Amino acid sequence: MLQDSQVAVLLTQQRLVENLPQHDTQLVCLDTDWEVIARGPTENLPSTVTAENLIYVIYTSGSTGSPKGVMIEHGSVVNFATALAKTVYAQQRTPLRVSLNAPLAFDASIKQIVQLLFRHTLYILPEEVRLDGAALQAYLGKHSLDVLDCTPVQLKLVLSAGLAGWSEWAPALVLIGGDVLDREVRKVLAASSKTRYYNVYGPTECTVDATACQVQPMLSESIIGRPLSNVQIYILDKQRQPVPVGVPGELHIGGVGLARGYLNRPNLSAEKFIAHPWSSQSDARLYKTGDLARYRANGTIEFLGRLDHQVKIRGFRIELEEIEAVLIRHPQVREAVVVARDDRAGEKRLVGYLVAEPGESFNITSLRRYLEEKLPAYMVPAAFISLEALPLTPNGKVDRRGLPALDVTRHPEEETYIPPILKIQHQLVQIWEGLLDVRPIGMRDNFFSLGGHSLLAAQMVARVEQVCGKKLPLAALYAGATIEHLTDVLVKEEETGTAKESGSPARVVAVQAGGSKRPFFFLHGDWYGGGFYCLNLARSLEPDQPFYVLEPYEFDRRGTPPAFEEMAAHIEAMRAVQPEGPYLLGGFCNGGLVAYEMARQLHAQGQMVNLLALMDPALPGSHRSLRGAINRFSTLLRLDQGKQLDWFLRVLYLRIAAYRRKVQISIDERSELRRKQDQTFPVRSR
Repeated sequence: MLQDSQVAVLLTQQRLVENLPQHDTQLVCLDTDWEVIARGPTENLPSTVTAENLIYVIYTSGSTGSPKGVMIEHGSVVNFATALAKTVYAQQRTPLRVSLNAPLAFDASIKQIVQLLFRHTLYILPEEVRLDGAALQAYLGKHSLDVLDCTPVQLKLVLSAGLAGWSEWAPALVLIGGDVLDREVRKVLAASSKTRYYNVYGPTECTVDATACQVQPMLSESIIGRPLSNVQIYILDKQRQPVPVGVPGELHIGGVGLARGYLNRPNLSAEKFIAHPWSSQSDARLYKTGDLARYRANGTIEFLGRLDHQVKIRGFRIELEEIEAVLIRHPQVREAVVVARDDRAGEKRLVGYLVAEPGESFNITSLRRYLEEKLPAYMVPAAFISLEALPLTPNGKVDRRGLPALDVTRHPEEETYIPPILKIQHQLVQIWEGLLDVRPIGMRDNFFSLGGHSLLAAQMVARVEQVCGKKLPLAALYAGATIEHLTDVLVKEEETGTAKESGSPARVVAVQAGGSKRPFFFLHGDWYGGGFYCLNLARSLEPDQPFYVLEPYEFDRRGTPPAFEEMAAHIEAMRAVQPEGPYLLGGFCNGGLVAYEMARQLHAQGQMVNLLALMDPALPGSHRSLRGAINRFSTLLRLDQGKQLDWFLRVLYLRIAAYRRKVQISIDERSELRRKQDQTFPVRSR
């Protein structure tokens, strides 16, 4: 910062001098240089400052690790101070006792320092008091402070010390900014009769705060209010066009409060401060905040999170703050932060860092079940880490970079750890540890509860076949995704030879057997034994919707491919579950073609089919063309019928593998879109 700003004078203290980097700046030590300072003139210096001159350059952290200096002008600060006086401070008597709580390196300190312009008194909070709830509460009471400006983390500390319920004294105003205010804290604040609480929002680049709103019982925890005086708020899409009310977009800020730009960073300034397309002033600009927000019907703005806190895992775009909001609503959770971490294989996985409510402890199994009821499967963290407290930055915000790394060593406390004994169990444990990057793994640990998903399940089945020489049927994983259960399946198959004969119709597998509704039968079309995307498909339906998978034929030792009419003999297996119609059928890719033939045969038998859902179905013509091409090519190479069949199935399997991921993403994203639309535009009864 010294090198970038090229300051002429640095104010410091003698004890800090030896810690300074190499520099050419003149030092003034405020604790030891008073004799020199006293020799100087005492009259005020002549001033030619105008509103367009810089009042300060304040540095914020940069994504590259190099801090960037934000240049703020006098006019912006005067406008900000006046706007606060007309809104937050409008009903207060003067003079007030105001806490100077924020560090001087944090722009929130400007919000407090400017109160001197209105004859208020500043009380500088000692450093040892700022992050100690009881000490902060005692200091506020001892000095009868009228105004407290703090972050949500600090507010929680002082509330836990009894601020909201203290009958002897309470501040008249509390301004909260710098981070999201959660729902439970909002409820406490809204119920207060002595103190008015304001939620304020704004980036450093727009002079501290750009919006404000008083905390009220009916407001969502993410409402940041309306713009302050001479501030403009636009919510734009990726094409920088305004979005309708209720539709999320990136929040842009314009008006008097905008910074001049970044010191010595013309390219970054041009990237973040863009031309104002709706202003009559040629030099007007908008600041791209990188925040996701939307306008509500009443004109207030709802903060939805950071765009740079949006991560993409296995093709899904995930808002981390949305997961955090659900976690915080759990009765055992006091604070929560979710981040995306890279495991040893280089794949991203969600990790939840949790602080428990006093006297509470976490049951990870019940916590995971709670999340699965409220979020899509891909948004449930793969791992959870319990902390005594979240790490904080000097500004009182959560320090995400300070969160501990994911420890792949588990400490199973909720269930008795059962180690592997048999050779095949050790082999399965090694396969799971390699895929999930978690250890130790017990015999009754669930594959999906440890962070597994359908794509990893497919890899797991393939590795089991490579290592153990045995192929796990899809039904085995549906019935129980534990090493104990899979071992029983593999050992039983080896001892009794109960594997079904090649070419016979597969069984009906119950993915979701319970429920009062008519069952849905689905053909996943993966002839090589995958179809694990069905797990997410079943989960996206309602809990009381029975979901059955009809597995395809096994062709490993079949001489020629059967006709689709023959494969549609699934009907008999299906009618063993539901003897009479009407039936609900669905299929993907080749499974869609078989499902269509099943529906045709059922109709010919006089049975009703109320639903036939075909997802990207294959066409008979393309299959005939493919088989014809392979037959002609095989004749030239003199390949037998078995090799022809193998080629035919492998070409189809490549198509299924490519589309399986597409379908899995489509199912979850559409479910997530419906869920968000329901939250944004709730259906009203007429």
